[in-house]
Amino acid sequence: MLPQSQLDTVESLKIFKGNKFLADFTAKDIRKKEELSKLTGLVPCWSPSQPELLKMELIDKSGKVKTTLKSGLRIIESIEERIYLNGRRFYVRGCIRGIKAHEHDNLLKLNDSDFYKKYILAAKELGFNLVRWHSTIPSEIFLDLSDELGMLNQIEFAPQYTFKNGKKEFTLDLKLIEKTVKTLGWHPSVFAFCLGNEIHNSGEIDIVKEAVKIIRENSPCSLLLDSCGWGEADRTTTDFLSQHIAYFFPFGNHIEMFNNRDCFDLNGSIKKVEMNGEEKQGSATLKFRRNLHPVKPTLAHEALHYTSLPDLKSLRRKMKTASCGIPWWMDVVEKIAKEKGLWPNWENYRKASEHFKKICLKEALERLRLSPWLEGYQMLQLADANYYENQNGIIDCFDDVKEVFRPVFKALNGDFAILADFRKKCFTSGSPFDVKVYSSNYSEADYLDFKLKVFRKEDKRVMMKKDFKNVFVAKQGLNEIMNLQLTLNDKRASQYVMEISAYRNNKIFSSNNWDLWIFPEVNHEKIIDFINTSPKVTGKIDNGIIEKLKKGASYLYIFDPSVKLEKSGLPLVKDRFKPVIWDRGHQMGGILRKHHINDKFPNSGLLDFQFYNLVESGAKITIDNLPGVSPIIEGIDKAARDRMDSLIFGKGEFQPQYTMRKFAYLFEMKVGKGKILFCSFTLNKDNIRKNPEVAYFAEKLIEYFNSKSFKPGFTLNPDDFAKWSSASKKDVNIEPVMNVYWEEDLFPVETTLWWEKAGVDITKLKH
Repeated sequence: MLPQSQLDTVESLKIFKGNKFLADFTAKDIRKKEELSKLTGLVPCWSPSQPELLKMELIDKSGKVKTTLKSGLRIIESIEERIYLNGRRFYVRGCIRGIKAHEHDNLLKLNDSDFYKKYILAAKELGFNLVRWHSTIPSEIFLDLSDELGMLNQIEFAPQYTFKNGKKEFTLDLKLIEKTVKTLGWHPSVFAFCLGNEIHNSGEIDIVKEAVKIIRENSPCSLLLDSCGWGEADRTTTDFLSQHIAYFFPFGNHIEMFNNRDCFDLNGSIKKVEMNGEEKQGSATLKFRRNLHPVKPTLAHEALHYTSLPDLKSLRRKMKTASCGIPWWMDVVEKIAKEKGLWPNWENYRKASEHFKKICLKEALERLRLSPWLEGYQMLQLADANYYENQNGIIDCFDDVKEVFRPVFKALNGDFAILADFRKKCFTSGSPFDVKVYSSNYSEADYLDFKLKVFRKEDKRVMMKKDFKNVFVAKQGLNEIMNLQLTLNDKRASQYVMEISAYRNNKIFSSNNWDLWIFPEVNHEKIIDFINTSPKVTGKIDNGIIEKLKKGASYLYIFDPSVKLEKSGLPLVKDRFKPVIWDRGHQMGGILRKHHINDKFPNSGLLDFQFYNLVESGAKITIDNLPGVSPIIEGIDKAARDRMDSLIFGKGEFQPQYTMRKFAYLFEMKVGKGKILFCSFTLNKDNIRKNPEVAYFAEKLIEYFNSKSFKPGFTLNPDDFAKWSSASKKDVNIEPVMNVYWEEDLFPVETTLWWEKAGVDITKLKH
């Protein structure tokens, strides 16, 4: 890999490892992949795992050594749906930095080399093998370090956008593209050149085709990406695709999101054909939908973009030591937390939010690697920015690894990973369930010894152990290696762990584990009958309920989706069991406190997947105006602004009315002589019949409600309760734009049509 400018003026070159001569060939041949491939048996190849740099002597026409430099030989190929590096399958595990939104300052004031080195080493430690430079050209210092340490780079140009007559247009700086490719394309760490971020319909644009020609001519040994995100599935202007696919959460309704190819409906085909529709001819009706199957490798664009609450105490300590100043947003977040009474428990909220982010990262990363057709992903983003409050990273803005996330990436982000396809997390005691086990192998492993163990988490009691000798895993990519059927019998509801470890030469090679929950069978119909027929159960709060509470009645409120939020008499917020994606959404996990109900339901004190079907499509109750209430199960809101508030609606400050709200899923209070238990989980009949954890929770909820133990500690007089209920109308349907998109859960990314529906004029966005 040599600079194009050097190749134009030399006749041949010689390759050495140290002082040992390895090979020589003409400058003309180094431009050809087929000629380079002949050298792979003679010359050690460069790769992220073995960044072999060689000495190269450039010989001019007179036979003299013109210059000597260090570089590496590597061959990257895009063949049909697969990516190959040096003749072997390659899985892209990318992270993103570049533009200011995805960058952080050099807070420790290191020299550039040490600053970049710390980042690269942290990325490699967590299993990443590529940096995507979002709309940015990296420095030579970063590329030199990448060559040395083993980190691939996707270099990305930044188109200039304009809006004319409501139409979005852009241009590319072709001279800059040519200069950059000639100057940087020789680095073995350059994986690809990309023309820009999210260029719609890139396969049809003339200037894109011109830029493609320039890159292909001047950097034939690197790959080309015409648009990172969006673009037609069948376009010929790119070597691989990076597709919007990751803004759903890959569980439940969207568990197939990395298996199907629905994401290609966004820009369709370069042939401009109708992708789906309905045809009526006479009395006949036809509904149709085309399915697109790209013949290029595909990466998941901007995946794993999940956030948690900031570790304000740790950041303040580090920033004080570094004398780098405190970002403005930290003071604001702390101020709002204190005003809402959240600050005394901030560390618990932060840890709960990190736990939720961790379990969601694990689920999503495992689903990515279970995809039979994806060739990798690019994570937005590895490191937190210090400029704003969204904690997107798995390392902080000092490039220190957040230890809570390390186990996820150790298990799933290497060249080899053990995967299990758990489509449910909760099972009925005594009922067998099937699990398929896969290897995702991009290593040189061939035979591995597997050890399986299943144990109850509470007391570590081992329920099953099994060794599997000489499991054949040599085939590259994703392969099903084992089918398991497991039956667990437990008279009580319990959490279990299934663990599988792979050994090579008696040393652990890879390991993964999965949490699952076992529940006793309960009487579904009895539960459903009580919820549907008991006069003590209500789906809304009105004057009649308040009057009866005043006189001593007891009520169980259960969320009823058929009741409009503004008619419910409660400050309800629609809910999902999926993480906040940058600024989209308001789900950051939850905390379970000591209580009769929680004591019967297996938990670690934190919201986990045993609550998936209880939370999904349910609601949360905002209790900001009930400061004395300590929820039995509390939900956590994000501490971040909605970007559209600032970009479109001129609201750049934090909006406390829908930021860092105190949420409750389950709480209780006395009202007058009466008492009421609130539950906003999804407890409809289908959910109860289908999911054992939902039925079991509902049973324990009803048992507690009907027991003498139902003695709420918080009291509100009827007038104040009525005022709180009446005021709730102003606290519903107030979500900002990005939260609405998250709640609807309909599209893999916001489309132009969706923006119009949401009342956002995207021509006003700044680029």
